[in-house]
Amino acid sequence: MTSFTKDSALLYAVTGNDTAFLSDRVIQAIHGGASTIQLRLKKSDKKQIATIAKELLPICRKHNVPLIINDHADILTETDADGVHIGQGDGDIKEIRRIIGPSKILGVSTHSVAEAVEAQKCGADYIGAGALFQTSTKKDTTPLSLATLHTICAAVDIPVIAIGGINANNISLLRGTGISGVAVSGAIFNDAIENSVSNLHRLSQSITNSRFIEGAIFDMDGTLIDSMPKWSVVAQDFLISMGKTPRDDLGEIIKPMSVRNAAKYFISDYGVNLSVDEITDGINHQMQGYYLNEFELKKGTKEFLEFFSSLGIKMCIATATDKRLATAALKRNGILDFFGEIFTCGELNCSKREPTIFEAALDFLGTKKERTYVFEDSFFAIDVAKKAGFKVAAVYDEAAEEYSAQIENTADIYSTLKEMRHAF
Repeated sequence: MTSFTKDSALLYAVTGNDTAFLSDRVIQAIHGGASTIQLRLKKSDKKQIATIAKELLPICRKHNVPLIINDHADILTETDADGVHIGQGDGDIKEIRRIIGPSKILGVSTHSVAEAVEAQKCGADYIGAGALFQTSTKKDTTPLSLATLHTICAAVDIPVIAIGGINANNISLLRGTGISGVAVSGAIFNDAIENSVSNLHRLSQSITNSRFIEGAIFDMDGTLIDSMPKWSVVAQDFLISMGKTPRDDLGEIIKPMSVRNAAKYFISDYGVNLSVDEITDGINHQMQGYYLNEFELKKGTKEFLEFFSSLGIKMCIATATDKRLATAALKRNGILDFFGEIFTCGELNCSKREPTIFEAALDFLGTKKERTYVFEDSFFAIDVAKKAGFKVAAVYDEAAEEYSAQIENTADIYSTLKEMRHAF
């Protein structure tokens, strides 16, 4: 008996109806990297299916690859194959489990989150979710969206295998959905089986090793919007106007702070003889025009957010900027609607030198911390988020260039947003 693991799900090969030289073709598929073989012979009778299953079983056992019978639990019982795969109309899942027993593999085709959850509850060992793309074997199905596929993967604990029209040209679209593998038929059993399987095996490894993400907490300045140079200039100009000499790293120091906390810093460390309110009002007044009229998105920002939105990933903002200014800049640049909420250090009376704002955002998203990424450009905030247990995607910003080595050593990912999509 061969068990079913996530490794078994990686490249799930489904036979076509052609039975000629099937044993040889299955051997080639396994040599190429097929991790499971499903015997699916829709045009053959049960006697022929059982005969072929008995021929394939020793081949699969020799290579520790499960042999799954499509539809027929009674053929599994007759041949001692490793498992059976059923569709939604092929019988009661609990009854099928009772028939085949607890030690055999049970796979179930699902087309919705509810069906996937029910399949797991009733004893399925893995789920086939689809159809994702147009396929010649299932012409009457409604395509499953990538967002729904992502939600299915998050809703169950057993392996999820994407099925339906998957080939080398579209498999990359499944990256980041959380699947354990892909089911393929026509893309494998052709005239160059071993090479085709080897290529799909490599591609499947690439997409299933991608980071599984449910929620994203985005900083704004320096991460989504190219605004940090102006913040540094305004802060420096303010201190100079007060007769003070700014530190060279002033911009990075005040980056994690709300404007009010920056004002307190100017008073305590530079001896500025104004109230917190006076400093806050003055700086916000100088920055207002930039947020309302000038600041633009960093390259690749909107495309990245559209990609996450298509996967159903929950997103919010955690920023040190005044909420009114942040809202105006996000709206003017056409990305405000991607975010469920905007959290600010000012409203929470905190800075990003502590995890308060990230924890508040996580509570709002309702996602698991280990599956929630904080997107930041400032090393101080990156370090805080990482130590608090979040995954961290560091977004390159020229203003934090001097901290690049520390950022790279701390964050889980470090690149520009334009390039970062490929990491998910």
